[in-house]
Amino acid sequence: MRQERRGSWYILTGVILGLAFGLGYSWMVSPVKYIDAPPYSLREDYKEQYRVLVAVAYLYSGDLLRAQDRLVQLKDADISTTLAMQAQRALAEGHPEEEVRALSLLASALNKAIPPTSVEPTSTPNILQSTPPLAASPTIELPAPSATITSTIGLSETQTAPQLTPIP
Repeated sequence: MRQERRGSWYILTGVILGLAFGLGYSWMVSPVKYIDAPPYSLREDYKEQYRVLVAVAYLYSGDLLRAQDRLVQLKDADISTTLAMQAQRALAEGHPEEEVRALSLLASALNKAIPPTSVEPTSTPNILQSTPPLAASPTIELPAPSATITSTIGLSETQTAPQLTPIP
């Protein structure tokens, strides 16, 4: 009987084929789908779009704390500087002026930490062409309370009215 001498090539071939089939299955048949990813894990171009959307939402609502909370989720080192640099890049690249204005107003508001009182868009922004602009919320006017009292106190013959002395 002759004993054949096989090498360990079959093990190496099995490992290579297993890796190839495993990678092919995970990339083509059942790839990973990310759902509800945190904003800090976005690509840089998506982070820029996120900042623009936050800035436009700030223009409409004027809620500085909410905008700041949304931008903190990006985990930038200095939020206002990042917004200002993005506004300068957008201006240089020819982005719509509403986008540049929104980014710069939010950056300056975050620097000063003062919510603006008159930050209303001058025209309908062209940034969100697919969605209509938000309608103004209705206000309810209540009548002012009256300060007249029309009750009278009747005194009987045995009762006397208390004497009130003014307080100096």
